[in-house]
Amino acid sequence: MLASLVVAAAAPAAAPERPSAAEVVAALQARYDNTASFRAAFRQEIESLALGQKLDSHGTVYYRRPGRMRWEFVAPEKQTVVADGRSIWLYQETQRQVVKMELKSAFRTTTPLSFLVGLGKLRDDFDAELEPSSATDVVRLRLRPRAKDGDVGALELVLSAGTYDIVGAVVTDATGGMTRWRFSDLERNLALEDALFQFAIPNGVDVVVPPS
Repeated sequence: MLASLVVAAAAPAAAPERPSAAEVVAALQARYDNTASFRAAFRQEIESLALGQKLDSHGTVYYRRPGRMRWEFVAPEKQTVVADGRSIWLYQETQRQVVKMELKSAFRTTTPLSFLVGLGKLRDDFDAELEPSSATDVVRLRLRPRAKDGDVGALELVLSAGTYDIVGAVVTDATGGMTRWRFSDLERNLALEDALFQFAIPNGVDVVVPPS
């Protein structure tokens, strides 16, 4: 009896069971569905194979359901991206130019970013698999759109293992280019003012509307 107790005490504790991809998807979708709004600091890195260079930037992102976002880039140059639920406005201050696009054409439900702006449903639109990770505080989830589209790439989400908040994301486009985000200081379910998600065209700024 004593020997068996000693053996039991010496045996290492069993590692917690790793959730399946389906369980992670369900937990993430539930967390996102229960998030009416959020604000977070972000760092963005764009790696272009065509241009052979990287572009680093940072700022603050705001989100409010449904389909409203605001990205305020403060460095290396000021830039504002506003999604008002119908259109996306990209304001490049140094160029005195605003690019306007329809939200649904810019973020079709088949594109990886559609989930981040609330237009896509994970279980309906994407196939998911867990990525190997030695870290215990995060879960890595790779999403591939089910719809076949030559312009569509993949999305990898880095989630907090405790809350399933999104703390990082990597989008790979069809050409192999990558955009990475890291999010910090996340605050959920804030009372964000309507004005954050409305874009007023500054005086003397050209508005460019790309062809559909």
